Amino acid sequence: MKPQTPAQGISIDQEWNDAIAYNIECDCGSDDHSIKMWIEVTGEADIRDVEVSFYVQTHTENTWSSWPNRLRAIWDILFHGMHKQEHHMLLTRQGAVNLATAITQTVKRLEKTTK
Repeated sequence: MKPQTPAQGISIDQEWNDAIAYNIECDCGSDDHSIKMWIEVTGEADIRDVEVSFYVQTHTENTWSSWPNRLRAIWDILFHGMHKQEHHMLLTRQGAVNLATAITQTVKRLEKTTK
């Protein structure tokens, strides 16, 4: 399977000299499952690290049955300083190939511009 251009399931959101932000769409079609991905290459000559960040918006139902989960999240944040959540996303095989290719090509491109 070869990467597509334009790529199914992934699109460039914004570009800078040292970073590129992408929108990654879930194959289910729901905007609630989409992810923002940010890829940045550090500009330090001796350390060529790549930072990949994923921004996910999570939701809880606004019903009485969801209150115990909300209270647990509040408790975790107040008394433990963190709260763990999961996010699942469906990608077609083609979408997964396109995502992997986008990451690889972005790193190569940003390494050239930050030298």
